[in-house]
Amino acid sequence: IRCTHVDGRIEARSDRGAIELDDVSHRVDARTERGSIHASFSAAAAGRLETRRGSVEAVLPHDASVRLDAVARRGSVEVEEGLRVPGEHSESRVAGPVNGGGPVLRLYTARGSVRVREH
Repeated sequence: IRCTHVDGRIEARSDRGAIELDDVSHRVDARTERGSIHASFSAAAAGRLETRRGSVEAVLPHDASVRLDAVARRGSVEVEEGLRVPGEHSESRVAGPVNGGGPVLRLYTARGSVRVREH
């Protein structure tokens, strides 16, 4: 599944295969059983990116205000250096406000890694 330049709510589901969302804003709910998820937000970010087997990557604008909850059950969570997330930090979970907080952005993988970066 691939979506580009969407300003509004997105719901994407796949049993097998990747989900790629570029230049999106507002609430995104994307879920796949087997495959990676990539979401590049151009403005407001919120929602849930979830996979059972695969990686999750969220790219946020430098001024994005969100409450991040990133979990990798059998993997690691990596937050780009310079992106400040005060709160809970461990190898498999990072949770807390980004730029003061805002809407919740949940990132989850059961088997894989989670990466959060800025553009």
